[in-house]
Amino acid sequence: MQVFMWMTALGSASAATHLRVDMSINSTAIHGEASFGTGKCQCVGFDNVEGTTDIAGTSYPGDFGARCDAWDKDLTPKCKGPNPEPWCKQKWCYVDPCKCDLPDIPKVSAMLPDAKYQGKPLYYSYETCGSEDSFTKEHHKKACVNQEDESGCSANEKCAWSAVHSKCGGKDVMNYCNKPLPVVLHGHRQCKCIGIEGQSGTMVGQAGSEKVSYPADLGATCESWDLEKHPECKGDNKADWCHDRWCFVDPCDCEDDHVAKQSDHFPGSTFQGKEMFYSYLTCGSEDRYSEKHHSRAQKKQAEVCSSAWTVTPVLAVLLSLVRM
Repeated sequence: MQVFMWMTALGSASAATHLRVDMSINSTAIHGEASFGTGKCQCVGFDNVEGTTDIAGTSYPGDFGARCDAWDKDLTPKCKGPNPEPWCKQKWCYVDPCKCDLPDIPKVSAMLPDAKYQGKPLYYSYETCGSEDSFTKEHHKKACVNQEDESGCSANEKCAWSAVHSKCGGKDVMNYCNKPLPVVLHGHRQCKCIGIEGQSGTMVGQAGSEKVSYPADLGATCESWDLEKHPECKGDNKADWCHDRWCFVDPCDCEDDHVAKQSDHFPGSTFQGKEMFYSYLTCGSEDRYSEKHHSRAQKKQAEVCSSAWTVTPVLAVLLSLVRM
């Protein structure tokens, strides 16, 4: 076979996940007809969120890279003006390299070099969105896949050389995917935090009738995110839950006995087409917020991750919204 089977280095890591969703289908959300990549390599990040992603003085949308889209069109400097480069119209998204089984290896992001997803550098893929990657070869010279020999590959700390395949790839897709993550930061291993850590910008949520501005990497790791941000977490009389640590999670990637709650701050926002869920439990905290504000959310996890989602993601989301 001509395909570079780099995923073999992952062993049983991906097989050990506790997904209850049939990932062989393309994920589609109610955000228009937004695609979240092929089921073998889904996009990561939060779609349809209000806010910004700030990169080198340019303000991109808050959901930058969270779905298949031509993100660079009219925004990236080389994509402005009357003669944009061909790659400007190509669709791409950020992906988890450890859950990506495609012939074309995902590449480490040059736009957000310090950002991470579940402790790994942030990767992107054009192939999962059905596009040709004409950007990386010409404009991302330091990309691991552009290093033709072991010495050039080893010079980049984010890269690793495969002697078996004589190819260079990101460490995370070559041999680092089984590396355990610190639970105190990334949550329990059976219900890990999601979101892009180190993303600059803002993420605007709704707390009752009030808009709340959070950091763009809200919920990507276990933190007391509401402290001094949420209206009830400011001043001298803070609510008891304000100091509790939590993060966003994929409800379908959590154990059956680990109840995740649907977020009431970001209605209409999604992760891979599913509503946004959070967990205090995965961060070792008692969920005192949900007891007061959102106890009815407990039933939502089973609905979103039911067999109905496997058959038709759009219908599953619509049904879950109706049942609220």
